[in-house]
Amino acid sequence: MSYLHKWQSRQPLYPFLLSLPMRIGFGGFFWLGAVNIVIALATIFVIYETLKRYPDYRVSLTIAVLFALNRFVVEESSQRLVTEPLFILLTTLALVQYREFLRRDKVRNLLLTSAFAGFAYLTRPNGLFFMIGICAIQFYAEISSCARAAFEGHAGRIHLVKRLTAFAGCLLMFILVTIPSWVPRLRYFHNPVYYGPIGNFLWVDTYIEAHSSGGRIYSWRDYFHGHTAWDAVKRFGLGLWDVFVCAAPKVEHIPLLFILSLAGVYAAFAQKDRRLRLLAGVCAIQLLPLAWTSRSNPGIRIPYSAFITFEVLFAAFGLQWILNSKLGARFAAKEPLPVNSHHSAPGDAAGVSAGPQALT
Repeated sequence: MSYLHKWQSRQPLYPFLLSLPMRIGFGGFFWLGAVNIVIALATIFVIYETLKRYPDYRVSLTIAVLFALNRFVVEESSQRLVTEPLFILLTTLALVQYREFLRRDKVRNLLLTSAFAGFAYLTRPNGLFFMIGICAIQFYAEISSCARAAFEGHAGRIHLVKRLTAFAGCLLMFILVTIPSWVPRLRYFHNPVYYGPIGNFLWVDTYIEAHSSGGRIYSWRDYFHGHTAWDAVKRFGLGLWDVFVCAAPKVEHIPLLFILSLAGVYAAFAQKDRRLRLLAGVCAIQLLPLAWTSRSNPGIRIPYSAFITFEVLFAAFGLQWILNSKLGARFAAKEPLPVNSHHSAPGDAAGVSAGPQALT
């Protein structure tokens, strides 16, 4: 781990994977690039297998194809040795497990969520934001459970203790998995989350300022020494626009995934599906720090790689909602529905209810 003296922002998992073909004599760029290709194919497989839960086979097939043809996925997997493909795979696995936890309430799924989030953090530092999002939303869920347990007597309190114990186990799992990252930083820099100049993006206005600091590490005091509260509000507002609205359309040739994901978010909140709203909360929380740094670090790769996993999930829900709506029924029948038909409206028992159950 002595490489941290030169590259403080690097995480160990991706270099370790690249070292595997080199250890057996395949150290050329072709074989190193094959690592990313295998990772991308594994992600497509995980997405397809996960979405097969939907009652309509077109959902899993369509979303998997759209993901496979995504310009960002193709370019980052085949043209560069970058960490984004591995990060997308690991956050996808983490989100699948967390979705299962919300659906089945099994502690094993929560622990696996934490483990995959830990591996994502060992791939990219912003994996920490993903874990913070999971913890924040799960803490909110536990507080809600605590409020209900207060009215359920002894049985409710026992259930609450079990949930809090599971939450503590989730945190412990993350700490154990990420030992290769935080232990060397604690040893060399006396700070388990030290990343060198990369942290300057939080407190400067431009990319050049962050990397030309001469080794100086900025803090929030330096930022507010030369900025007002209104400057911070404008920066954050513009960052939210960049990350939540502009990032996906800029990356995707035809933003079908983005449009379907917007439909999925709308359907989730319109139907008041608590589990899906919690997942949307995880997405929003983990993107907030990236929104704050979008102007000082204006690249698309980092925010979009953090967003695309949630985009795929909500796009699948949105597509199922559309297919189960009257519009989808009319398309399937290739003829207009009668005006006084008794088809269920979206969200009714015979309508899109299969979508939320399949997803959550």
